[in-house]
Amino acid sequence: MDRLFSVLATRSLRRGLSGDRIWLAVAVAVWVVGRSRGRSDRVWSGRLSPGADLLITTRDPRMPNSDSEYLVSIPSLSDSPESALSE
Repeated sequence: MDRLFSVLATRSLRRGLSGDRIWLAVAVAVWVVGRSRGRSDRVWSGRLSPGADLLITTRDPRMPNSDSEYLVSIPSLSDSPESALSE
């Protein structure tokens, strides 16, 4: 899909700059749609090893000193489900 947007944007921009206003409008519309599709709230993506810890911190930009921290522990493979429930 990204390749389609890229080809369409390039060709329509080329035609639009040569004087055809409709194609220039198509190029702008494709660019706007492509930019809005690429937006994501994801900050990090990766894999964690068993036994690793992940610290998640959230901040509210409107309120100073409003940090919230969450520690997520990934259980190791040797931990049994029964021991995790008993803690």
